[in-house]
Amino acid sequence: MAATPYRPVAVNDKSLTKEKLQQMVNNEQWLFENSPRMRYTMHDGGLTRDNGAKILAGKALFGASTKDWVERTIYFGNFFSAACKPIVQVTIETTGTHLRKLATARSIDGGEIDHRGFICHISAQERNAKVIETWGLIHYTAIGF
Repeated sequence: MAATPYRPVAVNDKSLTKEKLQQMVNNEQWLFENSPRMRYTMHDGGLTRDNGAKILAGKALFGASTKDWVERTIYFGNFFSAACKPIVQVTIETTGTHLRKLATARSIDGGEIDHRGFICHISAQERNAKVIETWGLIHYTAIGF
Protein backbone atom coordinates (compact mmCIF):
# COMPACT_ATOMS: atom_id res chain seq x y z
CA MET A 1 0.00 0.00 0.00
CA ALA A 2 1.50 3.31 -1.05
CA ALA A 3 1.32 5.79 1.78
CA THR A 4 0.17 9.34 1.40
CA PRO A 5 2.91 11.98 1.81
CA TYR A 6 4.35 12.56 5.23
CA ARG A 7 2.69 15.33 7.25
CA PRO A 8 3.64 16.39 10.78
CA VAL A 9 1.07 15.70 13.47
CA ALA A 10 0.79 17.90 16.55
CA VAL A 11 -0.97 16.40 19.55
CA ASN A 12 -1.70 18.45 22.62
CA ASP A 13 -3.23 17.02 25.77
CA LYS A 14 -6.84 16.93 24.51
CA SER A 15 -6.76 16.86 20.72
CA LEU A 16 -5.99 13.25 19.74
CA THR A 17 -8.49 12.49 16.98
CA LYS A 18 -9.14 9.58 14.65
CA GLU A 19 -7.75 11.63 11.73
CA LYS A 20 -4.51 12.38 13.59
CA LEU A 21 -4.06 8.71 14.47
CA GLN A 22 -4.61 7.77 10.82
CA GLN A 23 -2.06 10.39 9.71
CA MET A 24 0.45 8.96 12.22
CA VAL A 25 -0.07 5.50 10.68
CA ASN A 26 0.37 6.99 7.20
CA ASN A 27 3.55 8.77 8.34
CA GLU A 28 5.00 5.53 9.67
CA GLN A 29 4.22 3.74 6.40
CA TRP A 30 5.69 6.63 4.38
CA LEU A 31 8.92 6.55 6.43
CA PHE A 32 9.16 2.78 5.91
CA GLU A 33 8.69 3.08 2.14
CA ASN A 34 11.06 6.04 1.72
CA SER A 35 13.92 5.06 4.02
CA PRO A 36 17.13 3.80 2.41
CA ARG A 37 17.59 0.03 2.65
CA MET A 38 20.96 -1.38 3.46
CA ARG A 39 22.49 -4.67 4.44
CA TYR A 40 25.96 -4.95 5.95
CA THR A 41 27.50 -8.39 5.38
CA MET A 42 30.89 -9.64 6.45
CA HIS A 43 31.18 -13.11 4.95
CA ASP A 44 34.33 -14.22 6.76
CA GLY A 45 32.86 -13.46 10.18
CA GLY A 46 29.35 -14.61 9.28
CA LEU A 47 27.91 -11.26 10.33
CA THR A 48 24.86 -9.80 8.58
CA ARG A 49 23.01 -6.71 9.76
CA ASP A 50 19.84 -5.25 8.27
CA ASN A 51 19.21 -2.76 11.07
CA GLY A 52 21.42 -0.12 12.58
CA ALA A 53 23.69 0.25 9.55
CA LYS A 54 25.45 3.61 9.19
CA ILE A 55 26.98 5.46 6.26
CA LEU A 56 29.81 7.93 6.73
CA ALA A 57 31.11 9.99 3.82
CA GLY A 58 33.59 12.82 3.66
CA LYS A 59 36.48 14.60 2.03
CA ALA A 60 40.03 15.00 3.31
CA LEU A 61 42.90 17.03 1.92
CA PHE A 62 46.21 15.43 0.94
CA GLY A 63 49.28 17.52 0.30
CA ALA A 64 52.05 17.55 -2.26
CA SER A 65 55.03 15.29 -1.61
CA THR A 66 58.68 15.05 -2.61
CA LYS A 67 58.08 11.31 -3.18
CA ASP A 68 55.86 9.57 -5.69
CA TRP A 69 53.39 8.70 -2.92
CA VAL A 70 51.65 10.34 0.02
CA GLU A 71 49.52 9.00 2.88
CA ARG A 72 46.73 10.52 4.92
CA THR A 73 45.15 8.99 8.03
CA ILE A 74 41.39 9.49 8.32
CA TYR A 75 39.71 8.84 11.65
CA PHE A 76 36.02 8.00 12.09
CA GLY A 77 35.78 9.27 15.69
CA ASN A 78 33.09 7.38 17.59
CA PHE A 79 30.78 6.97 14.59
CA PHE A 80 30.98 3.16 14.27
CA SER A 81 30.72 0.59 17.09
CA ALA A 82 33.92 -1.01 18.38
CA ALA A 83 33.14 -4.41 16.79
CA CYS A 84 32.60 -2.90 13.33
CA LYS A 85 34.94 -3.45 10.39
CA PRO A 86 33.51 -0.89 7.94
CA ILE A 87 33.54 -1.26 4.19
CA VAL A 88 35.57 1.68 2.85
CA GLN A 89 35.77 3.04 -0.68
CA VAL A 90 38.13 5.87 -1.67
CA THR A 91 38.59 7.99 -4.77
CA ILE A 92 40.64 11.12 -5.29
CA GLU A 93 40.24 14.49 -6.92
CA THR A 94 43.54 15.92 -8.12
CA THR A 95 45.15 18.52 -10.35
CA GLY A 96 48.56 19.07 -11.91
CA THR A 97 50.30 17.65 -14.95
CA HIS A 98 50.50 14.10 -13.56
CA LEU A 99 46.84 13.21 -13.12
CA ARG A 100 47.00 9.41 -12.96
CA LYS A 101 47.10 8.46 -9.31
CA LEU A 102 46.04 5.34 -7.46
CA ALA A 103 44.28 5.59 -4.09
CA THR A 104 44.04 2.61 -1.74
CA ALA A 105 42.66 2.24 1.76
CA ARG A 106 44.45 0.20 4.41
CA SER A 107 44.17 -0.26 8.14
CA ILE A 108 45.88 1.91 10.70
CA ASP A 109 47.82 -0.94 12.33
CA GLY A 110 48.28 -3.53 9.57
CA GLY A 111 45.18 -5.68 10.21
CA GLU A 112 41.73 -5.02 8.83
CA ILE A 113 40.18 -1.56 8.62
CA ASP A 114 38.20 -1.12 11.82
CA HIS A 115 36.01 1.38 13.67
CA ARG A 116 38.93 3.77 14.27
CA GLY A 117 39.55 4.77 10.64
CA PHE A 118 41.95 4.03 7.80
CA ILE A 119 45.04 5.22 5.97
CA CYS A 120 44.62 6.38 2.38
CA HIS A 121 47.75 5.76 0.29
CA ILE A 122 47.99 7.78 -2.93
CA SER A 123 50.70 6.89 -5.44
CA ALA A 124 51.61 8.51 -8.76
CA GLN A 125 50.99 6.22 -11.73
CA GLU A 126 52.51 8.29 -14.55
CA ARG A 127 55.71 6.81 -15.97
CA ASN A 128 57.85 9.89 -15.33
CA ALA A 129 56.18 11.11 -12.12
CA LYS A 130 58.75 11.24 -9.33
CA VAL A 131 56.73 13.43 -6.95
CA ILE A 132 53.13 14.16 -6.02
CA GLU A 133 53.36 17.74 -7.26
CA THR A 134 50.00 19.16 -6.15
CA TRP A 135 47.48 18.77 -3.40
CA GLY A 136 44.17 16.97 -3.86
CA LEU A 137 41.09 15.68 -2.10
CA ILE A 138 40.31 12.18 -0.88
CA HIS A 139 36.62 11.29 -1.19
CA TYR A 140 35.64 8.40 1.06
CA THR A 141 32.55 6.43 1.94
CA ALA A 142 32.41 3.99 4.84
CA ILE A 143 29.52 1.64 5.61
CA GLY A 144 29.24 -0.16 8.92
CA PHE A 145 27.20 -0.30 12.11
